Amino acid sequence: MASYKNLSLKMKISLTGIITITVLVTLLFFLYKGAERKKTVEAFVQKARAVCLTAESTRQEMEEKWADGLFTVEQVRGYADRNEISVHPETVTV
Repeated sequence: MASYKNLSLKMKISLTGIITITVLVTLLFFLYKGAERKKTVEAFVQKARAVCLTAESTRQEMEEKWADGLFTVEQVRGYADRNEISVHPETVTV
């Protein structure tokens, strides 16, 4: 390939334009990729927070039901002994 000095002015301008556009497009692609990755991670974090909040809410609700005496250990043992645990699945706490 001929050296850059030996090229015609038209070829130098064209080559410089092509290289500039290629560098800019590559840079923009990597910036876009980084932004999309950040948005994806943030979406997963939001979903994980929602799951955790739901689980904590359920746990607190069941704790209140047990504290109010809605269920007793004897009742749950009776359901388990009679294989009727599906009658009150909400009695099972984590």
